[in-house]
Formats: sequence, structure tokens, C-alpha cells
Amino acid sequence: QRLKLVEEFTKTRYMMLREEKDVDQDVTDEKEDDDRIKRHLNELQKEIEKEKIDSLKKKLEFEAQLQSIDEEIQVYQSKLIELTQKEDNLLKEMAVFDVEIKQLTTDRSPVQEITAVRKKKHEKREEMGANDAIKSLIHQKQAEKVAEKAAINENFNEISRKLYQLDKKMDMYNKLNQDRNEINAKSVINNTKDTEMIFETLINLNRALQDSSIDNISKKEVTFRGYGDLISQSNSQLGKLTNDMQIIRQKLTNSSVFEPLFALIEDNLTLKRQINDYLDGLMIQTDST
Repeated sequence: QRLKLVEEFTKTRYMMLREEKDVDQDVTDEKEDDDRIKRHLNELQKEIEKEKIDSLKKKLEFEAQLQSIDEEIQVYQSKLIELTQKEDNLLKEMAVFDVEIKQLTTDRSPVQEITAVRKKKHEKREEMGANDAIKSLIHQKQAEKVAEKAAINENFNEISRKLYQLDKKMDMYNKLNQDRNEINAKSVINNTKDTEMIFETLINLNRALQDSSIDNISKKEVTFRGYGDLISQSNSQLGKLTNDMQIIRQKLTNSSVFEPLFALIEDNLTLKRQINDYLDGLMIQTDST
């Protein structure tokens, strides 16, 4: 989404600049450009606000589901504790019957007495079996709820990450909206061709950033040599992109107009490195097990 944001905004500005008939436009033309930028940013902000409201509703739904599942798991846990206590009591009673049967046998008591005690022990054994069956069923239901909770937790974390990204996008749009009067190529470069070149460079940087993903690299590989090699290639491309961006920044005498776009690209560079580090660590952990 952030990469799409960079390309979407740069293309919009690029097309606006190409529509300029003359570098020395009058005040009226400048105001029209400014109004167009403002309208475009406001539309994007409204879209993000709507998406954010929808995401917040989903997050609240997930929170309610998690709370309900936690309560169910707790009920199952309490029932298991109760059944375990009952099991302990049954074992103790059966042990008492064993001692009684042994004593009756030693004392050569009537067979009827020994049989009666054995019958009582058998009844306790059957009760123990029923207790075990109930425990097994509750364990199964509890495990299902734990798995359901894990799935909802994943959705909850995903929507939380999405809300974080939406907040960052909204902050960036607010910044661009506040500084829209400054986002005018004439305040940085007085030559339309130079301006177009910078916007094209930013778009190319953004595309190169997309190409540096492991997924895109793997599609170009003729022979699969392992995820470790893909991660290495991705990190190498990310390092080159970082250097290229620093060089472009140094060439601009005043890059404040383009700084929000540079910041978005830089933020995505950092995120991609973090994803690569996470995958690398996951592979090491998997190998060790």
C-alpha cells in the first residue's frame, strides 16, 4: 500500500506538471494547480478515513470474539480441574477397596463379602472411565477453542498492522496537504525537464523497490537455489537502492518538496530489510529444529 501511495502521488504531480503551459504561470494558474492538489489529497484522506473506520469496527469485533473465547476456555479449564479432583477421589476410593479386598481374603471372609467389595470397586472403575471420557471430550473442545483463538489473534494482529499503516499514510497526507503550496516544482527547480526527471527517478526508485522483494526475485530465477540466496539478493538490491537514494538527495539543492516521498521509500526499505531478517531468522530456527 505504501509503495502504491508513492507511485500514485508522484504520477499525479508528474501529470500536473506536464500540463503546465509555461514555467512563468500567472497567479490564477498557480491557484488552480494548488486547488487540484488539495482536492486530490482530500479525496485520498477521505478514502483512508473510511478504510480506517471499517478496520476499527473489525478490530472491535475481533476483540469481542477473543474475550468470548477466553471465557469459554476458562470454563473448560475449571471443568477439567473439577474432573481431575474427582479422578483423584475415585483412585483413593479404589485403593481403599483394594486394601479391604486383601484383608477380607487374608481373613478368609465369606465369598459374598469379597464379591460385594469387588462390585463396588468395579462401579468406581466404570465411573472413572466415564470421567476420563468427559475429560477427553473437554480437552478436545478446549484445543479447538485455542486453535480458533490463534486464528482470530492472527486476524487481530493483521488489522492492527493495517491501522498502523493507515495512520502513517494519513500523517503523510496531512503533511503533504499542509505543505502543498511548497510542492511546486518552481520552488525547487526552474526547469520543467529537470522536474520531470526527478519525478521519473522517484518512480523508478519505487519500481526498483518492488523488484527487490523475494517474491519478484524468485520469479526471475531460472533455478531455485534456496531462500537464503533469495534473501541475499534482496538485501543486496536494497543496499544499492539506499545508496542511489542518498546520491539523488545530495544532487538536489533543496529536496524539502520531495522529502515526504523520500521518507515513504526509505520507510519501505527499512520494512523490507526487517522482513528479510525475520525470514532469515525463521529459516535458522527451522534448521535448528
